[in-house]
Amino acid sequence: MHVRGEHRWRVIRTPGVYVGAARNAGWRAALGTFVLFMDDDNVALPHEVSTMVRVALHTDASVVTCANLFMPAQFAAAGAPAASAAATAAGTYVPLGPAAAAATVQNVLGDANAMFRREALRLLGGWPEDLDYGTQDWELLTRAALKVGLAGRTTTARLVCSKNRC
Repeated sequence: MHVRGEHRWRVIRTPGVYVGAARNAGWRAALGTFVLFMDDDNVALPHEVSTMVRVALHTDASVVTCANLFMPAQFAAAGAPAASAAATAAGTYVPLGPAAAAATVQNVLGDANAMFRREALRLLGGWPEDLDYGTQDWELLTRAALKVGLAGRTTTARLVCSKNRC
């Protein structure tokens, strides 16, 4: 475990495992009420965390997803700050939210950039841990949408820039 600064960040290394197992190790070690996941091709906008927490608290949601801006290729390649990329976004992806029926055909629920209550992750059993499995977010969000008692919400606020969606 590595602790840095006043935020008490901990770096947990999980060599030889795929992203689902690494995410599970992270949320299981977390101490807070909420856990926010991001893909390595996403860049958070400054108000992402506060907006998602506000949505969860106001609606009692167990899962919160958000709209994603498509980062123009020139910003993704240059590693530009999120604010610069947001100003010139190439488009927006807005998930429908917990629409389980529609999710049987296509992922309309959101992507891995989602905030969960830690208790919801425990009830769901966490992320799938299969190797080389590229739709783990779809599976976990579908399980959450189908789980009785777990409320999901999607905010149309654009809170993240996705480098992968140019």
